[in-house]
Amino acid sequence: MKLSSLFKGKVYAFPQTQNQEQDLTFASKVIEKIAPKLNVSNISLGKINDNYDVFTIIDTNRKNYKLKISLDDSDGILKKEGSVIKNSKSKTIPTFKSYGEIKIGENISYLLTIVPPYESVRDYGRSCLMENMDLFFSNYFDFQCTKSVRPTYKTSLDKFFDNLDPQNYLPKDSLKAFESYTDYPLCRDFMNQLKEETYELTKKTHLPYKFKCHGNLSLDNIFFDKKMFYFDGFESVYMGHPFIDLVDLFLEIGLPEEDQYRILSKFCAVGELSEERDYFKSLYEIQLRKKMGDLISNYIKEIYIYDSYRYDNILNIADVFSHCYERFCKVEIFNKNRDFIMKTICEPIFGVKA
Repeated sequence: MKLSSLFKGKVYAFPQTQNQEQDLTFASKVIEKIAPKLNVSNISLGKINDNYDVFTIIDTNRKNYKLKISLDDSDGILKKEGSVIKNSKSKTIPTFKSYGEIKIGENISYLLTIVPPYESVRDYGRSCLMENMDLFFSNYFDFQCTKSVRPTYKTSLDKFFDNLDPQNYLPKDSLKAFESYTDYPLCRDFMNQLKEETYELTKKTHLPYKFKCHGNLSLDNIFFDKKMFYFDGFESVYMGHPFIDLVDLFLEIGLPEEDQYRILSKFCAVGELSEERDYFKSLYEIQLRKKMGDLISNYIKEIYIYDSYRYDNILNIADVFSHCYERFCKVEIFNKNRDFIMKTICEPIFGVKA
């Protein structure tokens, strides 16, 4: 059965979103402290991810700002993202306004940027990518104007796979609930197998480090206004190869496999890259397995940390999973663990066996 067909005719029931008034009040206090001369006309809560909350701000002159707030930036996520933006000459990323740490009841980190009033590609519709592919690729390569960063593709992979085991990211109570409803030993074994198989692939592949990679090229981090594409969400930037971002984009939008080499040719032409199909395929196999682990771990976080209230995130995970399903089925480790994966992800979301 094709997994994407499970979306058709389905109605999803999720808990109501939590009251946002306290979040907006808190964000207003942050603005008053870090930008007292900013005359706010409107403020709204945007994307909530694992590292920070995002607020969209419009001032009385109709200028758009984005405020990111973190109560725990011990990993320096916002500092890193602020540095990437501040040191950039690219017109396709936000304009740096300020970064810092302040105390409002407790210590918080913030990043304030100026952004154009674009819509995310997820809201605009992913067809805009296919219809404006040359423009998108041109804008993407303009992002390369940003300075080099310290992390490499190898260190990014190491960090990702070192944290795949749920006990590394679930709080104690959440882990206990996870163990009650899921076969945790099987999940841990699957993640370890996935890590080992991916590392075996990296041993056979020259891991690149000369180009800058966005590292999280999701539909929520790409914006469009009919004239230009624009990028945000630089917490995962590392030195690698543009092929890695391209693979991630293919998986994100569900590009048919028969079209990928045609698009690859266009990508290489715009970026003046050598069209090394074998190298692209090697990086594709690595990123496909990383995407598998990423979707499963993100789903576990949504259910057991956020109690299913971030329903947009859950639907986005299910959407990408459906796009990748047929590709995953070509990976032996997926097929060996298919029953566990389907029971863990598909049945709770769709209410039927896939």
